[in-house]
Amino acid sequence: MKTTRTYYREILLPVFLFMMTMNLDTREIENVVSEAIVAARKKLSRRAKTEPANAYYIGAVFYRWFRERRYLDAQATPKAIRLRGRPPSVAALLRSEGIRGKAIDAFLTQIISLKLVREVDERKFTPVGPVAVFRDIGPEVIEHVAASFARLLSTVEHNTTPANRHSPLIERAASVPDLPVAEVPAFREFTRQQARSFLASIDDWLETKRRLASPKRRSQKVRSAGVHVYAYLS
Repeated sequence: MKTTRTYYREILLPVFLFMMTMNLDTREIENVVSEAIVAARKKLSRRAKTEPANAYYIGAVFYRWFRERRYLDAQATPKAIRLRGRPPSVAALLRSEGIRGKAIDAFLTQIISLKLVREVDERKFTPVGPVAVFRDIGPEVIEHVAASFARLLSTVEHNTTPANRHSPLIERAASVPDLPVAEVPAFREFTRQQARSFLASIDDWLETKRRLASPKRRSQKVRSAGVHVYAYLS
């Protein structure tokens, strides 16, 4: 398991590489870092501190809850299940992802506090939606944004390295500088629909490969892999 120091070094490394590529010297980078630390302390002083969760595992629980047979009813709708205990339960879904002990309690508390599940029967819950959507800025969103930024820079670095010329990773954009404001709602809905279908296909493909590899995972080399899609307005 990665240490906290290693985790954040991997996030910051591509940022610093990018800055150096843009010809910033060490002193300039150190000044930027110092300013960022001061700004972060000010924000933290105004925000209640909570334990961060790994957004991946929250998403993984929802993926399994909407697809595994034992968690679906006759209409292929997610069953209402207990938070803890033997399968079917949310804790069992977490255990299937390698989460153990106190970490399970932390995740269950967070899923409830983030209103990602709702109680429909005595001590039984169902997911609010097919995917975990975070509505407010919190530890989960901060973690997600930091990791996403690091992954973007990592992809750019990979694609601009001569040795990887014949094995690039997808990194594309579609944009216009003058979309009429009246078309913004249509843009929002169109991109949401297209992304939902695209990501569902990618998600299914990735999870299928994971399941095929799981019996021999200990002897296999693995890497984190995925696709990030977002729309923007400026």
